Amino acid sequence: MFAFINTNPHQQMRNFKFNGDYLRGVTPGTQTERYLRKQIWKSGLFGAIFLTVIAGFPVFWGVGNSSNTQITMLPGIVMMEIGFGMMMLDQIKSIMLKSQYKSIV
Repeated sequence: MFAFINTNPHQQMRNFKFNGDYLRGVTPGTQTERYLRKQIWKSGLFGAIFLTVIAGFPVFWGVGNSSNTQITMLPGIVMMEIGFGMMMLDQIKSIMLKSQYKSIV
């Protein structure tokens, strides 16, 4: 799953151990890695099912109804617009943060 590409539970556990951090109720070490792996699996599975239902179902519905092909693309277009909007907000925040600091040079 893509979630495991973004987050490596073993590396995260090593970072926790190196920094002295821990998760409440979870024993540091391999228990932390196991807990992180389980949480990543749950959230990744939920996200995959959600996207399949939201974006995949309209496409399957549109296969049988050729007159509704434009409507079947709507969930994908909305998800792309939300993604673009979130990226733009991140860029705006980084520009505003940059303007708060004085130049060293």
